[in-house]
Amino acid sequence: MAMNAPSAPGGSGGGISQFVEDNPTIALGGGIILIVIIGALILRKNTTAASGTSGQDLSGLTTDAYGNKIAYVPTATSFTTTNYQSNSGNSSTTTDNSVKSTPVAAPARAALYWNQKYMFKPGENLAGLAYNVTKAIKAHGAPPSLTITWQQIYQYNQATLDGLAKQYGYKSTNISSMKMRGGEAVTIPQWITA
Repeated sequence: MAMNAPSAPGGSGGGISQFVEDNPTIALGGGIILIVIIGALILRKNTTAASGTSGQDLSGLTTDAYGNKIAYVPTATSFTTTNYQSNSGNSSTTTDNSVKSTPVAAPARAALYWNQKYMFKPGENLAGLAYNVTKAIKAHGAPPSLTITWQQIYQYNQATLDGLAKQYGYKSTNISSMKMRGGEAVTIPQWITA
């Protein structure tokens, strides 16, 4: 009985077909692994092409006048009930209850916006203005713990108020009590609920 010597890789001993014939278990396992890899690549390609972007990417949302993101939620739903006639004599009934509505905007948040111009009246000062602004925003629904300070108004309007203090002869340490002459404009916050 003569035995064939194994051929060297790349030799003329039959190549891949000879390997598969000599090692069917290894060949079958390798084939299964290859099929799984190809299937995973195809599925990955299809899901990436279908979604386009990740589900967390909200950069394409539109914004309202206050900068809040608006998300539209589809709300159209259709219900259909079908009964077929059976041997007991039931008749066929079909019901279509379609619910269709327009998409709704995501609820906007209530927030403090520094966007309101205010003209000082003669004799007013920053401390009094801060007190009045705090009362006004609480009357419009701001949380009771929210307080506007004269320092916040000063920081938001620092260039304007420093110029006025210099013009009126006040030092920066007394700016909260600086009496306005009337007509000076500053930006103050307002509480906006949507």
